Amino acid sequence: MVAEITNDHIPELVRALEGEFYIDAEMVREAIQRQGSFNVIHLATMFKVDIFILKTDAVSQEEMSRREQYQLSEIPEQPLFLASAEDVIVHKLYWYQLSGGASERQWNDVLGVLQVQRDRLDRGYLERVAQQRGVSDLLERALKEAEPEG
Repeated sequence: MVAEITNDHIPELVRALEGEFYIDAEMVREAIQRQGSFNVIHLATMFKVDIFILKTDAVSQEEMSRREQYQLSEIPEQPLFLASAEDVIVHKLYWYQLSGGASERQWNDVLGVLQVQRDRLDRGYLERVAQQRGVSDLLERALKEAEPEG
């Protein structure tokens, strides 16, 4: 998840989550300071959610403007916003690159998203953002590898 969180939000965020989630206010504060990430853990299921602080660069701002809204509950004022498939692909390629190509999980995730979303991807945007993030070569390789056989 990507969220626009400031230090002013921390007390309310902790209050809202602390009953059902493990959340550390200091980790949130540090993530805000370095424009990094922190995680929360759902106590009943031990499901971990990584929350990335929205950066101020143009690419990050465009990514946020392209997020997609989903309605998961009957409560209309509680929509869920998720990154577009294109942005997920580019981020995972970037993390794969940071791992020195060692993260099979990131690579397999990229291939899975490409295979499932193949016909719905905005290829122009995908290629442009991959170029900006320095992962164009990896994108090209992944697109070839994700092609259906035959």
